[in-house]
Amino acid sequence: MNRISRILLSLAGGLVLFLPRAGAQESTVYATTIKSGIFIVGSQTPPAGVFFQHPSADTVWKHTGPLHTRGFAVDVTPATKGNIKYLASGSGLHKIDEAAGTWRTVTDWRITEVLDVTSAPSDPNTVYLACAYGAWHSNDGGTTWNESAQTTLKPGYTSKIIVDRSNEKRIYCAAYDGAFVSEDGAVTWKKLDGLTMHGILTIQQHPVSPNIFVVGTEDNGMYISSDACATWKKMEAGVDHSTFYAIAFDPQHPETMYAGGFVTGVYKSINGGASWRRMNDGLKDLNIHTIAVDPRESGRLYVGTYCEGVYRSDDGGMHWRYAGLPGAQVWDIKIIK
Repeated sequence: MNRISRILLSLAGGLVLFLPRAGAQESTVYATTIKSGIFIVGSQTPPAGVFFQHPSADTVWKHTGPLHTRGFAVDVTPATKGNIKYLASGSGLHKIDEAAGTWRTVTDWRITEVLDVTSAPSDPNTVYLACAYGAWHSNDGGTTWNESAQTTLKPGYTSKIIVDRSNEKRIYCAAYDGAFVSEDGAVTWKKLDGLTMHGILTIQQHPVSPNIFVVGTEDNGMYISSDACATWKKMEAGVDHSTFYAIAFDPQHPETMYAGGFVTGVYKSINGGASWRRMNDGLKDLNIHTIAVDPRESGRLYVGTYCEGVYRSDDGGMHWRYAGLPGAQVWDIKIIK
């Protein structure tokens, strides 16, 4: 089974006013789309890229960023004070000029299909990219870019990249050839032992215990490590599917985890991944590409689907309701407190 929409391309450009911050009582929810709505010949192309809302807006989203860019991910870290700094897209990486309220592309012809972006928690100018053609990094906010060292262990098709919260120089990425770790800020990489399969689609770190990691794979289910990726165990109890694009921890109750992927709907574990059960009441599309838990409200979570937009649960996944962006293919959701 091939990963959905593996070779998408996009156009970039556009203007946006700087995003308003959430009110004192609400989080801000960001969603990126690679298509938004159904295209009809002769009609205006619906906008794609980045949308945002506060939970009280229910199904209403506002567009921001480049108007017709297929958005794969946004970077919002503590260093950016909750604001979008970078947008990963099929045509490269876009960066906002906060003073002017404009976006510009900061990558060149070598870097396209940027599937994920993250920056160092202490410095937004240290940026890491997961691309269809490998992993890249910049130490100057995108002015210059460096590819990983040319070694046999260099990641190829890379779909997710994260910074270790206990060591900012330690970077992990999920790639078609496996999962990789760098101890020197993405200059050189080594393959993680114990994950011998191809098709690692996502990797996540526990929000409290930095030695716990989980990965989702293509056709091989989910695995968990409790010893900083030295050994791995497959999570099988209650799991009837094999391809997982998204895994999320509840930041307030980190033993609670959610997962989703190819026709899975949403799986939930309340015991750190020891067992799982499906919770799909109200979901109209079981292809789940992203999951996010509201850090303010533990029971509130959002999922992005393949072609039915966003769904939301306010009771920890027991029931789901439509939350907007009709017809959108949602790639990434991030929620900022």
